[in-house]
Amino acid sequence: MNYEILDWVLVLASVAAYLGACGAAVRRALSRQDAESRAWKVLVAVGWIACAAFLMSAGVRRHACPLVNRMEAMAFVTTLLVLVCALLDFSFRMTGLTAVAVPIAAALLAGSLSLGGTDPVGRAEHGHWLYLHIALMLASYAAFAVAFLGGALFLYQERQLRTKRFGLLFHRLPALDAADRLTARSVLFGFPLLTLGILIGGVRAHTQGNLSTAWFADPKAILSVFTWVLFLVVLALRLNMRYGGRRSAYLTVLGFGVLAFTVLGASLIGPGYHRW
Repeated sequence: MNYEILDWVLVLASVAAYLGACGAAVRRALSRQDAESRAWKVLVAVGWIACAAFLMSAGVRRHACPLVNRMEAMAFVTTLLVLVCALLDFSFRMTGLTAVAVPIAAALLAGSLSLGGTDPVGRAEHGHWLYLHIALMLASYAAFAVAFLGGALFLYQERQLRTKRFGLLFHRLPALDAADRLTARSVLFGFPLLTLGILIGGVRAHTQGNLSTAWFADPKAILSVFTWVLFLVVLALRLNMRYGGRRSAYLTVLGFGVLAFTVLGASLIGPGYHRW
């Protein structure tokens, strides 16, 4: 069996299901019919299961943690993102988070497909510290993706309240305070994970003779440190109550944009020791 084809089929199925769910969400917002709501839930579930199945298949056949190429990394981040947003929607009645998370998940998965990156790193490079570094970084990416959703929803609703022009989705989204709290808590959760991930990656690079000097010239490493500084500024703004809200939301959205480029596009700047 050609497992590479299976991987592409599962990821494509996830992207197609998520895009179908986006279409169902638009129809639901316009028509407000229960049938569209059921179609939305089914399509999101199918997309999530296909993505999770891809990760399980990759891990079982390789007998290793499925986090060692770009496609697996994006599958891991999007699986966590959609799951967390669905749990928040269900448990805390933060309506609308999953509806915003699904198109982001589809875009990240489609980006990983278009940029390639299905080859794992060499077996000699595997190790517990490598997997811990990757897992911490990807978990922080998922947390910052949730923070991005909260920040984007905060800015969207704050603008509508300021202009007094309310769109169709206004009453389906979390309250302004809830979106602000979600942003703050997600950044507070993701920042220590990013810090530990960068530290472990840096220490591991210095213990490898061939990586000890390349670490400082790697585009992904440099952009990761820049992202860390951005979110450090966000936390500092949060501690100063006068500069919370809109300003920290803008910086959170900017930070996630840099983070997305770091994951998907850093290799376009120049070669580095990261394989993806």
